Amino acid sequence: MGLVQGGDEATGSRPNAGRTILVVDDEPSIRRLIARSLEPADVIEASDGSEALTALEADAGRFCAIVCDLTLPGVSGEEVIRTARAVRPDLRVVVMTGRDVETAAELLGQVGPVEWLQKPFTFADLRAALAGILPAA
Repeated sequence: MGLVQGGDEATGSRPNAGRTILVVDDEPSIRRLIARSLEPADVIEASDGSEALTALEADAGRFCAIVCDLTLPGVSGEEVIRTARAVRPDLRVVVMTGRDVETAAELLGQVGPVEWLQKPFTFADLRAALAGILPAA
């Protein structure tokens, strides 16, 4: 699956231009649920690390946050997060993991502040991790 963009494809409108959230997860159903839970925010979905890097390289400035699974096939979530922080040090980063958060934090190392969501998590947990940047639902 390629990158999927929210917003109105017919009109080309992007209601939250400059406030886009990049959601990266290799499980399509989880990725789509996360994207829907973030509505009405503008969301770009990436099904793996390579797609996420492509989106970041194309226009890192459009993103206000990245919600990324740590375990991805191919290019790892760790590499995506490090790259995102290299090009946008101010980017809000939310890391999803099925691992123990302390173990995952050791793996990720020092990449600046991140919010951690241990799977399974609730939509309320996700929205709290992105507090201040999500539009009112």
